[in-house]
Amino acid sequence: MIGIEEIAVRNKFPLYPTTRFGQYKAHCPVCHDKRRQYHLYVSSVKDTFFCHKCGSKGGAIAFHAWLNGVTFQAARDELYPVGKRKFPRHPAEELTREQLAEIGFTNCIPSPVAPKAFTQKQWILYRRRTLDWIWREWREYEKFRKEQDKRLYRMVCEGMKIESTHSRTQQEVAIRVVTAPDHSVKHRDLSGTHRAIHFEQGIPPKRIVS
Repeated sequence: MIGIEEIAVRNKFPLYPTTRFGQYKAHCPVCHDKRRQYHLYVSSVKDTFFCHKCGSKGGAIAFHAWLNGVTFQAARDELYPVGKRKFPRHPAEELTREQLAEIGFTNCIPSPVAPKAFTQKQWILYRRRTLDWIWREWREYEKFRKEQDKRLYRMVCEGMKIESTHSRTQQEVAIRVVTAPDHSVKHRDLSGTHRAIHFEQGIPPKRIVS
């Protein structure tokens, strides 16, 4: 989607930053306010514009139609022509705020509108370098995250293998303990048999002192 800031740049319509984030002021082309009078306010956060004097308002497409004096449908067809390639966007502009925060960029992507300290040409070059830098950092972060996931997966697999081997060893030990012969029982059985034989032969059994 084409933002309202980009619409202003395409139409060479000057926007002036305010103290509020993502909000600009401008001279309304309908009211013809001049100098320090700014009736028109543009929000890049909501992609909307509103004039406090004449009441003109709308979104990005309506802003383009309003600046060029064409219908909404004509403005939409011009901005999004059917069957033609759309205006290319830098891949870094597709990153969300959460993704930008993951790589340490807490501020939003630089606006297409040049600040007062820059000319539009200087700002375009600066913005391009910044977007390239953000995209490189994101690609490196993705590569690092994939390597970390692979390393973690190998560690989990090795841990499960060790746990399985330890469990199997414990089972084998338990089986050997259960199947081992009980020599004390066998000794008692033999003692009882020995007494029975002596009794049958008339030999008094020896008294076993416990």
